[in-house]
Amino acid sequence: MERITDKQRKYIFVLVRNYADLTKYTPEEAREILTIIYCHQNSVPSFSLSDCSQERASDFIEFILKYTEEWGK
Repeated sequence: MERITDKQRKYIFVLVRNYADLTKYTPEEAREILTIIYCHQNSVPSFSLSDCSQERASDFIEFILKYTEEWGK
């Protein structure tokens, strides 16, 4: 398993901060909310950004982009 890259991790944190700004949640709350929704929708166990796979990170990035786009409409 290829571990998440620093670039992916940083991008996720930027996306989470943007979502937090939109929703008025703290970044920690926003990350937790997005992770819970992602895991529920994809039937996967909770994961940590410190050691998840590159594939999971990419899927999570795509999810956040789509989710925030839909949420903003």
